[in-house]
Amino acid sequence: MRKLSSNGARLDQHSEDIAKLQLKSAQTDVNVAELQKNLEKQQAEYDAHIKMHVKEDLLEPRFHGSDKWMFSFDDIADRHNINRNLVQKIAQEEGIRRRGGNLNIAK
Repeated sequence: MRKLSSNGARLDQHSEDIAKLQLKSAQTDVNVAELQKNLEKQQAEYDAHIKMHVKEDLLEPRFHGSDKWMFSFDDIADRHNINRNLVQKIAQEEGIRRRGGNLNIAK
């Protein structure tokens, strides 16, 4: 039988503290998973939003009736703080061709 002054009471307290910390850790893991899921969703929405603006910029003529474009790929990349290769990839995915001095949209 343990005495009041023995290490038993302290060990019991430590066991309770460990159990509380394990529960808190499990709850934190759930919160981290939810935050990670939310981050991925926000990143997908951001990527779609940037893609929409890049497409608009790719199709923007210099002036009404012009067959020249307002922004180069480098200009678009700088405006949206993305890589020039990503602008090219978006143009290719959307079927936008800018060769020959006019805008061609593949159908």
